[in-house]
Amino acid sequence: MEKKLLSSLQYNKNLLKYLNDDRQKRPSFCDLLIIVEGKEFSAHKVVVAVGSSYFHACLSKNPSTDVVTLDHVTHSVFQHLLEFLYTSDCSVLEHQDLTCTSNVMS
Repeated sequence: MEKKLLSSLQYNKNLLKYLNDDRQKRPSFCDLLIIVEGKEFSAHKVVVAVGSSYFHACLSKNPSTDVVTLDHVTHSVFQHLLEFLYTSDCSVLEHQDLTCTSNVMS
């Protein structure tokens, strides 16, 4: 019997939308708190680990970590990074410098 592959791009988009909506709710299924310049960001470990080798390495070393503090990026830049990880879109003004995100993304 021949197998057929069923695929849905909409499923992927809906999954990211659900996770993004979830991280903005209380209570949520988020399992990680990221602190940047004193500002707290809720996140799902799996989302940040898949999207960033920095977080993947950090969480692989200690999977039970539930709080990560970043001191090498501003909270406004990190907010854009997190938005990108959850939506695969990032809107920035032309004059905004996001070069320091490469430290967290790579």
